[in-house]
Amino acid sequence: MKEIKTRVTVKDIRTLDRTANIAGKMKNAYIRTKEQSEQTQQFGNCSPNGYAEDHATESIQDITRVAGYEFRRQRKQFAEKTRYRTVYKDVILLVTPTVFLRQA
Repeated sequence: MKEIKTRVTVKDIRTLDRTANIAGKMKNAYIRTKEQSEQTQQFGNCSPNGYAEDHATESIQDITRVAGYEFRRQRKQFAEKTRYRTVYKDVILLVTPTVFLRQA
């Protein structure tokens, strides 16, 4: 029976370093994930009062953000209307005398 040819593998320093690098990266990823999960947990909601305070604060922040957005939107619309009226008024003043001259 024939022998199966096999290759002899030598574990050099590169192979060992890869394993160490991967282990280090996995450890760092685990630590980062753990720290991020701790940061996202809210400790202020341990009691109903804490929850109510957080909810009220978030609601007020939402209301002020929406009010600011509406104010900016209406200010922009007012500026557009004013600009249009000014330009339109100038055009009417320029066109009106020539219309009367043509009709006469």
